[in-house]
Amino acid sequence: MGFLLFSLIQMQGYANIINDAGIIRGGTQRSAKLELNGEPNDELIAYLDELIRKLEATENKHLYISRDSAAYRDNLESVKTKWGEIKAEIPKLRGSPTAVLREHFLDLSEQHFDLANKTVYAAQYRAENELRNSIILSVVMILAVSLIMYTLERRSQQELERVFYTDPLTALPNQASFEINAADKLKATSPGSYLMVYLNLNNFKFVNDSYGYNAGDKLLLSFSSTLKRFCNSSEICAHLHADHFAILLKKREHVLEDLQTSILESIESERDLNLSDILTCSYGVYTIPDPDESIASCLSKASAALKEGRSSQRTVAYYDQHLLDKINNENKMTRWMRQGLSEKEFHIYLQSKVNLEQSKVTGAEVL
Repeated sequence: MGFLLFSLIQMQGYANIINDAGIIRGGTQRSAKLELNGEPNDELIAYLDELIRKLEATENKHLYISRDSAAYRDNLESVKTKWGEIKAEIPKLRGSPTAVLREHFLDLSEQHFDLANKTVYAAQYRAENELRNSIILSVVMILAVSLIMYTLERRSQQELERVFYTDPLTALPNQASFEINAADKLKATSPGSYLMVYLNLNNFKFVNDSYGYNAGDKLLLSFSSTLKRFCNSSEICAHLHADHFAILLKKREHVLEDLQTSILESIESERDLNLSDILTCSYGVYTIPDPDESIASCLSKASAALKEGRSSQRTVAYYDQHLLDKINNENKMTRWMRQGLSEKEFHIYLQSKVNLEQSKVTGAEVL
């Protein structure tokens, strides 16, 4: 914007130069005509002198002299020199205007006109070239600035996406990113070709409490690296929160067994912590039957399988019809209990709690 403003100001200056050069061209002819007619005009001569000095002063301010500017300056200098010759003849013309002197004066006037005419064209030519060059340079600068702005904006956008979609500790995708990318991978697959696995590190709180949060963070980083190495190009893993992870696995032979082996080796590799007897991993597995099913729903079902497996002391639990029937039965039981409460179908029995030393009832349990 600054360069464009400077170019506009410079173009305005060139317009003034062309205008002044044109005035000198016409003014000199008018002055010569008046002298030949015996009507001298010293004010006009002084005015032309001032214009020539003004043009010279303007040129002296330019720090950079282009080839076009040099040509214009040479023409301006020729005009100044010829104008000096004309002024030198004026006193003679006013004193004794002989025919030879008048003819010589007229010839000087014609020469000056030709030089002034060339000066005007040189000024115009310079202005046109400068304008063209300014336009070209302005376009280049606009394109360059636009490219820089686009690059900076793109980098800023990428940084925002990285912050928004990346877990700050493990650098794995977070749940928002996982849901988007996992949905993309499911679009072009057949039903049942992917497994959603929800993982949880058991006794992880013990690591934080016993060895400190730095050790816990180190363990999570090691666990994340293991999951990342295990995934191929068609799979994706994520750190959901705390010690909970998710992984979208392509269904293949022994994939879960291989995953368990890799994670076990990762835990055993932390020799300084000696966690192999303490830290274990539980897995909730959901076979995705419909590629259009939402990833949030798949995660929820894998999480439900994980909870069921932990409650029944199973390392790997599947979200299958058996689990679905159990969940439905529990939901029915909950509804029946609420209905039973509202219809007063529950009866309270008090089982006494006795202090044997004092041989008296000190409370009761409600059954």
